This record gives sequence, structure tokens and C-alpha cells, in this order.
Amino acid sequence: GHKMGINAVTLSNDNALIASGGSDKLIKLWSIEKEIEEKSIKTDFKSAITGLLFHPNNESILCISQLDQKISLINLDTEVELFSFCIPSQFFGLTVISLDGSCFISIKEDKNMVIWKI
Repeated sequence: GHKMGINAVTLSNDNALIASGGSDKLIKLWSIEKEIEEKSIKTDFKSAITGLLFHPNNESILCISQLDQKISLINLDTEVELFSFCIPSQFFGLTVISLDGSCFISIKEDKNMVIWKI
């Protein structure tokens, strides 16, 4: 498991995996059927992971570190960061990703929503 606190969890679209992200800057993939940790992915974040969302294809995952002000899309097989970008400091969190995986929606502390194109 994680060596520090867990800050985010998400369920894969096929209900086969749970992903958890924590203060240890790791993404852990857990098999629901086998009830075991399947994989541990080290991220490039300097601070804790605070949000996770599976991409609809279940091949990658969006993860965020609010303290780093960064969102990354990481391929789950290769563990390669496919892209990343900076987020504004008033960013509050990831909420939902579109069914086709082309965008996701986040909320901000000023009570507005932002649509991000992937």
C-alpha cells in the first residue's frame, strides 16, 4: 500500500481496477477481483497527488497535484507521462471526464467550472 496518506481514489470504467493516489506521490492500481495491488506508478510530482480520473479507454489516468499546480495524463502500461499542463492556483479539483476522453471538467474556488481539452 501507500507509505503516506491516500488523498484520491477512482474506479476504472470496466470496474476491474481501483486507482489510489497519495502523499507519497504514487499511483497504486488495485485489482477488485483479486483484492491485491497490481501496480505502483511513480509520478514526477514534487507534492501529493490530490485527484485521479481514469480515461474512458482505461489505458491512462489523469492525475493532479494541487500544490504542484499540475495535471498529468499517464499511460498505465508504460508509466509514461503523455502530457501535462499547469493549472491556476484557484483550481479546486477534477470532477468528470467526457465519455470520449476529449475533455474533462474541473471546478474552481470562485464557483465556476472550467472545461479542459485533452
